[in-house]
Amino acid sequence: MIINTTDKEKFFIYIGDFQGTFYTPQKSALDTTQIIEFNELPHDVRIIEGNLYNVEELTEFDRDTFVNKTSLSLKNASNIKIYKKGFENENRIPDLFTFNELLIIKPEVDYSWEIENKTYGKIKGRAIGIYKKSDFPEKAPPPNSPKPPVPDDSINGGTERLTITPGPIVPPPAPNGFGIFPFSNMSFSTCLEWLLWLLAIIAFILLLNWLFTWCNSGSPMPWTAENCCDKIKIIEEKVKKLEDKQERLKRELEVIENENEIDRRRRRENGRTGVLTISLIWNTLDDVDLHVKTPAGEKIFYGKKISSDGGELDVDMNAGLMSEAPIENVRWLTNPPLGKYKIIANFFYKNTNNREVPFTIEINYRGNSQQFSGTLNYVGESILVHELDVNQ
Repeated sequence: MIINTTDKEKFFIYIGDFQGTFYTPQKSALDTTQIIEFNELPHDVRIIEGNLYNVEELTEFDRDTFVNKTSLSLKNASNIKIYKKGFENENRIPDLFTFNELLIIKPEVDYSWEIENKTYGKIKGRAIGIYKKSDFPEKAPPPNSPKPPVPDDSINGGTERLTITPGPIVPPPAPNGFGIFPFSNMSFSTCLEWLLWLLAIIAFILLLNWLFTWCNSGSPMPWTAENCCDKIKIIEEKVKKLEDKQERLKRELEVIENENEIDRRRRRENGRTGVLTISLIWNTLDDVDLHVKTPAGEKIFYGKKISSDGGELDVDMNAGLMSEAPIENVRWLTNPPLGKYKIIANFFYKNTNNREVPFTIEINYRGNSQQFSGTLNYVGESILVHELDVNQ
């Protein structure tokens, strides 16, 4: 539909910047600051009231150019105030229209809220209002013409009064800054409401203070013969036991994770386990060595990997074979000799810029595992990690 200068005898056509309030009969979430394709929504959108700013009158308008999925066409949009361009600073009452059609181009929702399964919100965008002149009452004044004077109830010291046909009742918008309160949908516009809310807060604080004072006094609560402080102590003891149990389980979990990691690395390097197995792991490219002194005084290490009593170093890493997850492994496949074994960690060579090298040693004798941790700080350092007494 093209409205030209000839059609101007039948229509008023205004264009301007629109801001208004809308609602939909059904509940529906609407994203803010997004262009909404209203024709794809599963419900109607209705304008409650609005303002059209910087208004200019069009001489020609092609409606079909603007009607698409990014525009919102509203029929019989009422309670629309228009402010003509150039009259912004005048002390005047804006004209109030019910447009036959209000076409909002690329409307955006500033924010919206839901009350009683209806969605309300603020909408803005460039808008075109079309008003059919024949819809004016026969003797009604045209837009912007002076209103008839009335003898009383003047506005701004003048003699004009504007009668507005009541529109739909609008539920109050969600107030900003009070979303955490239980009365977040309640208007705090009166002193009485504020006073009631303040009294409720004071009463709650007094109740907490009374409970705290009574508990600390050691007296039983009025509704029970037991002392509330005793119950608090019992609860604190239970919490402490649970915390201790949690810490113990955490340590056990760390041991299990280390055991799994040692097993994984040993399988990766084809290391073997026996009646006695001693393993060393660390997490750098530095060369750390595992030394085991037997009860007979022999030392199993990279320079002598097999002892006369059946012990063997079957995995030696980061001397030639480099890894950031290395392992060294010494094992006795059959019963080892009785006596004391000294397990030593030695920092042989530095391949990185690490100032220290943390390590873990696991000793497994007949299925019972122990783990020991330490840190090597310089090349040549040797640490006696543990003395194992094999007596059966």
